[in-house]
Amino acid sequence: TRYLPTPDDSARPGDNFINVILEDSRGSFWVGAGDLRMGGGGVYQFDRINGTFSRVRYSSSEPMGSSVNWITSLFEDASGTLWVCSDPHRVYRFDESSGRFSRLPLPNYEGWFGASTEGMNRPTTHAVKRVCEDRAGALWIATWGSGLFRYERRTRGFTQYIPDSSDPSSLSSPHVNTMFLDRTGLLWVGTDDGGVNTVSTKPFLLRHTLGDSLRILNRVQAVFGDMQGGLWIGAIGIGAWRFNPTTQRSTHVWQDVIVNDFYQDKEGTVWACTHTDLISVDPRNNAYPTIWRIPYDGEFGNRVLVDSDGFAWVGTDRSVYRVWRDMKEY
Repeated sequence: TRYLPTPDDSARPGDNFINVILEDSRGSFWVGAGDLRMGGGGVYQFDRINGTFSRVRYSSSEPMGSSVNWITSLFEDASGTLWVCSDPHRVYRFDESSGRFSRLPLPNYEGWFGASTEGMNRPTTHAVKRVCEDRAGALWIATWGSGLFRYERRTRGFTQYIPDSSDPSSLSSPHVNTMFLDRTGLLWVGTDDGGVNTVSTKPFLLRHTLGDSLRILNRVQAVFGDMQGGLWIGAIGIGAWRFNPTTQRSTHVWQDVIVNDFYQDKEGTVWACTHTDLISVDPRNNAYPTIWRIPYDGEFGNRVLVDSDGFAWVGTDRSVYRVWRDMKEY
């Protein structure tokens, strides 16, 4: 079933450009949309009964302008609070009961700076890509251009992690695309031009090489940890790998595809959203059938989620699809 958050989006085509899909702990279903080149976007809530989307409005008195339109990430923390990330450089806490957005002000750094920045094109804003919460309740904020921020809520203080040419254990790139916090408390960070890094709750640990000399220096699009402790990595030009932290070995699951997102359902099946397909992967044997193919030429997949009713949702650059997860191979 194909859904358009905004059926007539001729004036705002970004309204149907889906960047993130979230089902919260209360069963509410959300999508975040928008694209800088297209305009439009925003946060939408889905009505499961009527099959319709409603755009979350915000008070015109709030000094946000159009910054809340291009949504890059949605995250629900342990307390049930919804965090909304938008480009170019904003993070909001959303109060569903009042419908108000409260901005979390990031430090006004001018991009990243370090010992070897001379002659480099330093960004002047943060492009916020992801938010997650660690076991201590601190928020981690991934940005494209300014590295990582850790926000300590008790003190309201920020710590920034950036590249430092004099420190080999520092973050390898200021351009962070994605991150995933595994069950041991280790944060896996996928960068645009510096491979995969890991960070514990305290010191930073750089990992260009994952055990068996796998060097992922390509643009890392997706990082995801499964129930078995394996780490799935999708990167431009290499396809998808599964890394076993216990054995320090990695398996090339498939190549010649661009994986933008991973998700594991409660039965243990891993789902991969590529530019063209929804793929089901069995972590036990890495067998993968193509479950569903995006029916429109030129429409590419961004995100995948399997909801509590057993449906797989695929967000693309033009719409949202609901796919029955038990359908036969395409």
